[in-house]
Amino acid sequence: MNPNQPVPPPQILPNTGHSGHNPYEFIVAGKQTKRSSFLGGGSFFGKIALILGSAIVLIVVIVLISSALSPKGINPKLTDIAEQQQEIVRVAEAASQQAVGQDTKNFVTNVTFSVSSGQQQILGYLEKHGTKVSAKTLALKQDSQTDTLLTNAATAGNFDSAATQKLASSLQTYISSLKDAYNQTSSADLKQILQSDYASAQVLATQAKSLQTSN
Repeated sequence: MNPNQPVPPPQILPNTGHSGHNPYEFIVAGKQTKRSSFLGGGSFFGKIALILGSAIVLIVVIVLISSALSPKGINPKLTDIAEQQQEIVRVAEAASQQAVGQDTKNFVTNVTFSVSSGQQQILGYLEKHGTKVSAKTLALKQDSQTDTLLTNAATAGNFDSAATQKLASSLQTYISSLKDAYNQTSSADLKQILQSDYASAQVLATQAKSLQTSN
């Protein structure tokens, strides 16, 4: 070979990807390792955590929806009715200790049993829908003037008449409240409770009227 003859440049063959090393392979490989399915990638415990997290979110959503749909608008009215029931029962129980006539004793006993039963249903409904009524709240309608009235009636010798008249008046207010609450609610369960209490209160009111006539 003639040392003066120029040496031809080396021939560079194109890289077709079928052989040889791809200098950009690390870039492609990096992108491929980051791809994974939503549940296909990650550890077993990671998948469990994801499932539990989704379940917790679903439960929270259900609780919020249930809370929003609960008939809370009627609750203050029902609480007021429970307070009325408490005062009616209190007066009836006090009257049972001082009533003279057997008819009056029977009447106040019926009032105590019937109204107490109705109150338990009302309080149970309220608690089921997120409102627990305290004893302090139930006593809000306690009327000291009623106590004075009955004390004076006992001294004057007309306790039975005074107690019957007071309970009759309270029952009429109670009946009106039950009717209003019934008209305000769309709950079938609550309507049934209110209708039952209303019917019982009407019977008691009729008994009171009969007693007032005979006295």
